[in-house]
This record gives sequence, C-alpha cells and structure tokens, in this order.
Amino acid sequence: MMRRTGFFSRVETFVISPLNPPGLKDFFFYSLGLRTILSAGVPIIKAFELMGASTQNLRLRKASRNISQAIAAGINLQDAVRSQHDFTHCFIEIFLSGARTGNFVYGLDILVKHYNWMLEMRTRIMRLIWYPIANLILGALILMFRDLIVSSAGRSFIWSAAFPIIRQYLVYPAMVVFFAFLLSRILRDPRVRPYTDWALGKIPLIRKFYDRYAKAIFFRLFAAFMEAGRHLGESYSEALKGMNNYYLVKRMAVAAKYIEAGERLSFAFERTKVFDVQALGMINTGEISGAAPELFNKMAEYYQAEIYNILPGYVQGFYPALIIITALAFFTSPLFLYIGMFLTLAMLLWIV
Repeated sequence: MMRRTGFFSRVETFVISPLNPPGLKDFFFYSLGLRTILSAGVPIIKAFELMGASTQNLRLRKASRNISQAIAAGINLQDAVRSQHDFTHCFIEIFLSGARTGNFVYGLDILVKHYNWMLEMRTRIMRLIWYPIANLILGALILMFRDLIVSSAGRSFIWSAAFPIIRQYLVYPAMVVFFAFLLSRILRDPRVRPYTDWALGKIPLIRKFYDRYAKAIFFRLFAAFMEAGRHLGESYSEALKGMNNYYLVKRMAVAAKYIEAGERLSFAFERTKVFDVQALGMINTGEISGAAPELFNKMAEYYQAEIYNILPGYVQGFYPALIIITALAFFTSPLFLYIGMFLTLAMLLWIV
C-alpha cells in the first residue's frame, strides 16, 4: 500500500515491481530525451509531461507525470524532483545543479555523458563475463544430448522417454537463473551492502576488480558534479554518495574534512590509504595544473583502463576451473555445472 500525503495523494499511482528499478540504460535515454525536448524550447512542465507519456520505463514515466502535476499545482521544481525516489541521487543533484543556473540542458548534457560512460564500461565487463556463462550453458546442452543419445541407444527415439530428460535440463537452468537473480538483488540491498562490500574487499582477486570499479565510478561522479558547478568539498561528498561501495565510502570519508579545510587534494586522498602511489601522483600533477574536472575524468579513465586490463586475465584464469567443472558434470552429476552457472550468473547480475 502506498502512503498518501499532501498533493501526491491525488497523483495517479499503479503497482510496479520493486525488482525492476530504472537502470543505467533507462536513465541514459531518459536524460537524452529530456535534454532533446528542453533544447527545443519546451517549458519544463510540458517537458516532464511529454516524458511521462513517452518514457519506456514505467517508474520513470510515473515520476515524470508526478513532477509535471506537482509543478502545475504550485510546488517548486526542486521539491517536485526530490520527492520522486525512483530518480537516483546522481540524477537529481546534477539535474538540479543545471536548474539553479537556469540551464537545464547543461546539467542534462553532463548526465548523458556520465551515463554513456557508465554504460560503455559495464557493457565491456558484461561481454567478458558472459563468455564463461555461455560455455557453461553449452556444457548443459551437451549433457542433455548425451543423455538423450544414451536413453535412445538400441531403439527408436521416443518423445515420451526424452521429455523428462529435456525437462530436467530446462527446469534446473531456469531455477539457476531465478536464484542467481534473487541472490544478486539481495546482495545489492542497502541493508546487506555494508557486509557484502566488506566481504568482497577481503577477497584478493575480487577486491582488485571491485576496488577499481568503485573508484572509476567515484571519479566520474566527482568530475560530473564539478562540471555541474558544485564546489570541491560538496562534489566530493556527492560523489561518495553515488559510489555504491559502503566499505570504500567509509574509508574515503576521511578525506572530506581535509578538503573542506582547504588542504591539497593529494594530501587529502593520501590520508584515506586507499590510493596507490601512481594514482596519488596523477592527482598531484593534475592539481598543480588547476583543471579539476579534467583531472577527475582522467582518474576515472585510469581506473577504467585498469579494469579492462585485469578482467581478461580473470576470465582466462577461469578456463581451468571451467574444464574441471565440465568434466565433473560429464562424469558425475550436472549439479557441478549448475553451481558454476549459478555463481557466475549471480556475479554478472550483481554487477549489472
């Protein structure tokens, strides 16, 4: 049941699955669409009304209509946008930063660039991780055909005898997908994330990737907030909120007080003890040049490049395990194949 308060009790509502919140692609196309409409000179109230009719994601469509109706009822834009919890913190703050300057398009340009960058990085990661999953699925199909051949050996093929085998190899993978999806949602729940992030931060192989992934997002957000006109300390705090890694956020929060006190960035970042010498050197060099947004974008690209360098090695290192899993499944039980599929798919869905 929805809580109804004030003006928004009159706004049309409908049930939307909590398991399908707007994703990066949704926000990319939403930002791009809103930018296109506003750049054509359409008033803000009409722009949100149009987005409420054209956006594919139901949550964003509903939020857009709510904002349009709220503005029409006399509620200011900032309160109307902040009341919509389906918008991410990043979207709200950068959009409103542009609104404060009277240039909506500028803020949306920053958002489009940010979401495009995120999508590109995530797509490349997914391509690499999908390969071992595809091999595991192929292994399951091979096992299914093996059992079908064995069951029909010495006699003609009978569908009634083959159907239980086919069903077995279809039902179990479907269960794997369901439970992998469920686990990934649980791991991403804000109540669980502090423990998940801490645990992943203790596993050497995963930590190396997860650490760089979070830092790449942090610096990209840092640059985006700076480009949106926020001052240094505020941009740092906002970037931490959007970092989505509770373990690193807690450690990096130490730098906030040094930045607010006017200390050099390189000094503040060094106090966190989460950046290597090379990264600190880049920060120091960029700080001297005085181009803050460009510096943070370069730092994001630096960590992005590290991810692209280390991830193929992880996938290649998985091949021996893939061979062992397939052999165990072939000679003993398909259960080993499903376990490997479950763990790999859960990791992929968790990243996505």
